[in-house]
Amino acid sequence: MIATNLSPNEQGFKSPGLWAAWQGLHPDPDLWGSLQEGDELLVTRLHAKHPSIAINGIRMASAHDPWREAQLAMPNLRHQRVIHLYGFGLGHLPTHLLHVSECIEALHVHILSAKAFKIQLEHMPYADWLSDHRLKLRMAQPSDKLANPAALHIAMPDLQLIEPGLWRLRDRLHAHINRRFVDSAFKPNDPQLQSLMQANAQLLGSDLQVCALYGRAVPRTAHIVGSGPSLEHSIERLHQLVHGPQKPWLIAVDTAFAALQKAGIPVNCVVSIEKKIHARWLPAEHSEGVALVYTPVVPNDVLLAWKGPRYASFTLTDLHRSAPHFDAMACLFCGGSVVHTATDLAVRMGFANICFWGVDLSYPNGKTHAFWPSGELGGHPTRSGHWVIDGLGRQVASSPSFANYLAELEGQIARHPEVQFFNSSQLGAAIAGTQYLSE
Repeated sequence: MIATNLSPNEQGFKSPGLWAAWQGLHPDPDLWGSLQEGDELLVTRLHAKHPSIAINGIRMASAHDPWREAQLAMPNLRHQRVIHLYGFGLGHLPTHLLHVSECIEALHVHILSAKAFKIQLEHMPYADWLSDHRLKLRMAQPSDKLANPAALHIAMPDLQLIEPGLWRLRDRLHAHINRRFVDSAFKPNDPQLQSLMQANAQLLGSDLQVCALYGRAVPRTAHIVGSGPSLEHSIERLHQLVHGPQKPWLIAVDTAFAALQKAGIPVNCVVSIEKKIHARWLPAEHSEGVALVYTPVVPNDVLLAWKGPRYASFTLTDLHRSAPHFDAMACLFCGGSVVHTATDLAVRMGFANICFWGVDLSYPNGKTHAFWPSGELGGHPTRSGHWVIDGLGRQVASSPSFANYLAELEGQIARHPEVQFFNSSQLGAAIAGTQYLSE
């Protein structure tokens, strides 16, 4: 094993073209750090039929057949005019694309690690693709949006070496990779989900739909309460707020309702979307006068036990389109979390300000949720190996699912510039587009 010298100088590059490719990039020192400082990346040479390398133990290309590996991506990319590659391994895929495809007008290659990129340049078997006029080479940015998924390819080795400052982009890339797997849990022909929706057929036909809540006179601010661990630290502050001179409007996610009841905090509305919810997690006691917004897969016994008014809602998915009494006018957005649905409800009801409480999307202080025993509602603070940045700029344990929900929530916030969003706590994940609520 050898530790590669990472200083950006011409020594070690195979050709002036490689050096020019490196010099043409301008890493932002605030994002990418110094190339002379920090931990060196450990390079291992892999001697095989196709010589390859591993960086920090991560193989950058197949030593068995890297060209066959590149061909696996071709069916989706071959007929695209503009292609985006996030990472490039050792250059086999861009080389193959530019030689084989007759459609490519622009190949955008986004670099995920400046240090790894310099090593990749030094060890690429072929470098002619770097001088192709169709190539657009750049450093990736945290704000990068993933347009046209069909024309996008993500190199897993590069993604594993991504700069820490690109953690938001990292999570968007992971979400893109996992999209098909996530969607598989909501197949319209799933027998369990169809059974739940059929059991609710009568209620879906007789209950008011969620759009009946739109257009009502509401105060300026809605407070959306999740069940993240930070709620335990801010619940007294929330108690003082709701019992103050201005009565706020509270929308609670289902698993936060019990904690708010115990704290004596009145709730206007509860939102539930989960097929696994049950009476312990969403108790119906003291639910008189509290509106319940639900989706067709919430278990029927939970809905029948609710004492307040119920409002049916749907999502624009194939699953809900197959539900009894589906109505596109009653659809709310969901990016995987009930928080998304509660947020869309508040936007559609016309609130000018939305403030999040207990929306941590992480595991501050090593806990999974407030009020509930850690792990009862799912998740584990130490097993996922994932992290996000909290409101104090520190890494906090999270999960790939939470990170995906965070990316979806930030996108949702960005789509509504007419609404001001606030976050009550800095202990959870920093949510782009929100301001921290003043004491």
